[in-house]
Amino acid sequence: RNKVTSMKISLFFDSYRPYHESKDPGQIPLGLMDNGVDSSVITVSKKELEKYNPKFEVTQQTIGEFYGDFWLENNSDTIVTYHACVKSNVPLMEKMKSGGKKVILKLDCDGKIGYPLHRHSHRVPLRERLTITDVVSEAFWRLPFKSLKKRKHVAFASEITKQIELCNATIIESPEALANLNYFLAAWDRSDLIRKTHFIPNPVT
Repeated sequence: RNKVTSMKISLFFDSYRPYHESKDPGQIPLGLMDNGVDSSVITVSKKELEKYNPKFEVTQQTIGEFYGDFWLENNSDTIVTYHACVKSNVPLMEKMKSGGKKVILKLDCDGKIGYPLHRHSHRVPLRERLTITDVVSEAFWRLPFKSLKKRKHVAFASEITKQIELCNATIIESPEALANLNYFLAAWDRSDLIRKTHFIPNPVT
C-alpha cells in the first residue's frame, strides 16, 4: 500500500470545467483519492475555473506551456489523458513521455471509432439528423467500395494507432467497446497493440 500511496496520478483534460466534477473527468481523480492515491486535474487555463475549489488540485496552464518543459517539472508519475477520439493528441503525448511520465489513454467512446465500424452517430436514423454533412457521410458509408472507404480513414486510423502505440495502456468503458476497439486495431493490421487495451468501467455510467 505504501508504494501505491506514494504515486501521483493526474488526469489531463484540456476542456475541463466545474460541471465535469460530477462526470468521469472529475470522478476519476476523486476515486483515486478515495483509494489513497494522490491525484489532480491538469487542464488549459480558463475563466470558469477562477473560483473553482474542488477536493483535488487543479493545475492550469496555457496550451503552449504543455508543449514546453511542463511535463518535466510536473510531479505526477502517471498521466491519464482523457480523450474522445476527435482530435490530434500525439504531439502532447510525446511531450508527456519525454517528461518521464507513464501515460494512460482513456477513450470515452463505444470503440466504434472508424472504418470498418460505423461511428455511433450512424445509429441515429438519418431523418433525425438531416444536415448536409450527415447526408454525405451516410451516402459514403453505403458505398460498396471498401478500399475507397479505407483510404478515407487512413489518416485518422494512423492518429489513433499512434496514440495507443505511445501510451503505456489504453482503457475503455465496456467489454463491447473493448471488442470494437480491438476489431478496429486488427482491421488496420495493428493486432500487436491489443495487449495494451483494457476494459475499466466508467465511474459515471
